[in-house]
Amino acid sequence: MRMPNLVEQFKAVLNKQDVTEQDAQEFLEKNTQMFYPAFELNHGVHCAAVISKFQLDTSLICDFAYLTKSSNEWWLVFVELEHPKKELFTEANVSHSKLTAAIAQVNTWRTFVERNGAEIIRKLAPIRKPLATNQVYFKYILVIGRREQYASRQASVDALNQMQKPDFRIMTYDSLISSYEAGSKSLLDVISQKGQKYAVKYHHRNDTLMFMWLSQNDISLDGGDIAYYKSHGYDMDAWVGGKMLEYNGKDTLDKFVPQFTKQLADGNTQSNTDNH
Repeated sequence: MRMPNLVEQFKAVLNKQDVTEQDAQEFLEKNTQMFYPAFELNHGVHCAAVISKFQLDTSLICDFAYLTKSSNEWWLVFVELEHPKKELFTEANVSHSKLTAAIAQVNTWRTFVERNGAEIIRKLAPIRKPLATNQVYFKYILVIGRREQYASRQASVDALNQMQKPDFRIMTYDSLISSYEAGSKSLLDVISQKGQKYAVKYHHRNDTLMFMWLSQNDISLDGGDIAYYKSHGYDMDAWVGGKMLEYNGKDTLDKFVPQFTKQLADGNTQSNTDNH
């Protein structure tokens, strides 16, 4: 019996009669290759991880957040997931009240960020490494509804395009599917806030560089997390002992340098032998 592929599974969730926003969030957290980072700088999504339910304030929580950086700046991206079945436009091609309300929710974040940006950046300090002194700019993504609800009406398509801004994108859930099918399949881990630190919620990647930069003061790992990374070649004993895994994110430099020196010496010895 053929197993449904990821797109079919996602569509099955979205098409459920009683689908909820949480259903969509849980699917994306467990299948992050379907999560499309619409804003991304050249260094990619930082730590290859997206933050679940990032808390701007006690009353303001965004469904996802992620950091992305270049050598000069950071972007902090907030993502709001709205209901997959919410209408976007009326039959007269006017913004539906549900779309207007969703945009207003994002604008509430924007207003809060403008007044409290420094505090929000402080919350990211444990994972905003290296280049921690670089400027941070804020971006916003709204994921809402389905394309089929308006795609046949060019006036609605044009209206949606006009709502896009340099720091704000509106996407449907079908946009996520299209991006996945077009080849955007970045696999991301999922982390969450844990007091003043962060914790891993879902492991999806066997290759992470987080241990090059993050210590036990920054990210909290339980025994299962430690065992997971050990099984994938990370020197977690050294990391728990306070050393950063600066070589390929898996080994300490003091372990790598002697190995490299020996390999170099062995190579020189073999070369000398060959010359004689």
